[in-house]
Amino acid sequence: MSSQMDGIDIPQSNRLDRVRDVIHVISEGTLGTHEIHSKTGIKTRHILYAVHSARILNLLTIEEHGFALTELGRDLISTARNSQAETELLRYAICNSRILHYIAPGLLESVIPSVQQMTDRIMRLSSLSHSTVKRRVGTLMAWRHRLMTGQGELFSTNNDQLILTIPSPRTQSNPSRSVQQSSDPEKERTSMKINSDPISASQRDLIINAEESHFLDLKAIDIKPAKLTKTISAFANASGGELYIGIDENTVGDRKIRAWRGFPNQETANAHLQVFEQLFPLGQYYSYSFLSAEGCSGLVLHVNINKTREITRASDGVPYIRRGAQGLPVDTEEGLTRLKLDKGIESFEKSTLDVPLSLITNSTHIIQFLLNVVPSAEPAQWLEKQLLIRDGKPTVAGVLLFAEEPQAILPKRCAVKIYRYRSSTGEGARETLAFDPLTIEGCLYNQIYESVKKAVELTEGIQKLGPKGLVGIKYPFETLHEIVTNAVLHRDYSIASDIHLRIFDNRIEVESPGRLPGHITRNNILTEQFARNGAIVRMINKFPNPPNKDVGEGLNTAFLAMNRLRLKAPIIDETATSVVVHIRHEALASPEESILEYLQNHEEIVNRIGRQITGITSENSMKEVFYRMRDRGMIERIPGREGPAAAWRKSSQ
Repeated sequence: MSSQMDGIDIPQSNRLDRVRDVIHVISEGTLGTHEIHSKTGIKTRHILYAVHSARILNLLTIEEHGFALTELGRDLISTARNSQAETELLRYAICNSRILHYIAPGLLESVIPSVQQMTDRIMRLSSLSHSTVKRRVGTLMAWRHRLMTGQGELFSTNNDQLILTIPSPRTQSNPSRSVQQSSDPEKERTSMKINSDPISASQRDLIINAEESHFLDLKAIDIKPAKLTKTISAFANASGGELYIGIDENTVGDRKIRAWRGFPNQETANAHLQVFEQLFPLGQYYSYSFLSAEGCSGLVLHVNINKTREITRASDGVPYIRRGAQGLPVDTEEGLTRLKLDKGIESFEKSTLDVPLSLITNSTHIIQFLLNVVPSAEPAQWLEKQLLIRDGKPTVAGVLLFAEEPQAILPKRCAVKIYRYRSSTGEGARETLAFDPLTIEGCLYNQIYESVKKAVELTEGIQKLGPKGLVGIKYPFETLHEIVTNAVLHRDYSIASDIHLRIFDNRIEVESPGRLPGHITRNNILTEQFARNGAIVRMINKFPNPPNKDVGEGLNTAFLAMNRLRLKAPIIDETATSVVVHIRHEALASPEESILEYLQNHEEIVNRIGRQITGITSENSMKEVFYRMRDRGMIERIPGREGPAAAWRKSSQ
């Protein structure tokens, strides 16, 4: 199984100012490399280098309609060139890039790996030649030099590491936050000075008019610290969220009216900040900054609260959980047990089952498995040593790994259901089912391989219309294997539901019971690790040809495999009771590129065909693409073709 990175995921645009130039013209509606070249004079290959560098830095994404700037990208072009704000934002982009975290961790730290160490790391992760990798490392060092210039940076060498004699400012999740510490430890907290971030009137209005949700809450400065702990607890025990303190809300009739009324100064927020320090004494689960707005009174405290590994309790000793726009107390034993299972503090895999021991001590699976164990051992003794037998009873993990038919012991919670829907839009419906759902049973090891094999078989027969006609759909085997493996190994087995694998004409969905465990969220799932079922993960890795060969790297492998086939990355969603991974068969190429390629081999294109080859599902969205291409002189409407028969052809100009 390969886990190598694609070369385009390793930056090669030495100049960050060129990256900015390219995303600036994209923000003006420019999509094609030819247009970017005509506006900037940058050579085509350097434009591509800049585009991929911007993607790596999360400054832009590739959407249905072409390139789209992210919020971070829009923030960048709103800063003055060569300003401190621009530098801080680029630092933030580098420190929060998943790819850079993977290939060059700590790039902006005061002590960084040597050029040789970085070269060796990228050589292991990619198939690039040594000379090419050295050039890419040069790019990374150029970025570092650009962002550290002007700060008294002096390098010395010690133990093959580059060391800054004057350390750079500490980069937080909010890059503009800098802390000046008092030399007196007793006064350190009260003397902390956090830079306030000025925001525009439109940004202020976005905050004031924001709708409170599962991830967002607004509070007045009058909120009592004890009450504030309930909101913090609710966010920390769920998926994390944002909190703005300094927004008044009053009800007039049936309308809610909000107003900005912040803290007079930073010191007056000390009681609120103390709450965070008490709940998170190590400071690892939150970050904060003060916001100021022209013409508005005081400073609003903006806090990002991360999901925690452990249960966070409010000052009343009760844990809370965020549900929609409210925090609910977890004040029953049943609720607390559910929360512990959701966070991975307790694992159902350790529970014992009142079934005969012989179901796992005398199965063909355990006998075959022990043939490869050194030194040899008797099944019962070995299983007890591995804590798969407790108090004379088999555990859930032991049954799932070694019983002949775990589904007979744990019905409705440990099989994989496979559905084939002859449809591309919406949710699967019974009338679009190609056949009755398939059920894959057996021990987890066999279940993984059988499920992937069946999914591959079912997708091989699917065809879609491409620029050159009907083509067979192909998903990377590594992607299917790793995502199914991840679902089977990390699902919550305390929930009475099977894994659901749904195959549509244009995508595959894998739904795994249970929320993301511990501190894992949709945003950090590719860089952080937490095993809900530690025993299952550890034991299945001991099987011949284990399905989780690269423990901790499975999802990264899945994402990289999609990129190598030039397919869009999977999307990970979290529902109230499950995690759903959407594997889309959508090309990374922009809709414009797909349409022009189609017109190389066909005289005309209609809306229906355009949607099929681009993956766009909305008829109106497809029209917008056609209109945009018309305005740029790329295509023209065929005269006399109106309504549903409307068609387009390459421009005759």
